[in-house]
Amino acid sequence: MAFEPLDYAQNQLAPLLGAIVASVEAEQKPDQERFFGAILRAIEGARDATDLAEPFMELSMSAFVGFDYSPSVALLLDQLLVHAQQLSEVLSLDDDELN
Repeated sequence: MAFEPLDYAQNQLAPLLGAIVASVEAEQKPDQERFFGAILRAIEGARDATDLAEPFMELSMSAFVGFDYSPSVALLLDQLLVHAQQLSEVLSLDDDELN
């Protein structure tokens, strides 16, 4: 069975993003809610692996947008970024390197 980047993103990253969105909503941080909500919607709406490029670029900016993350959100974000990095590494491999 071949690795499916889109399935991985939607099954591993989207739930973590959903948890982040719920947390920042509860913390009443609308800027963070909009930022992560847009990334979540882009991943959920992706139709193929190339559709993941833009949300991944946005996600990579999460450390540089000036948000002050609560400890619980920072922990979720760290987990999310680990999964995103793993997916990025797989996407950068040639097809013959995946076998």
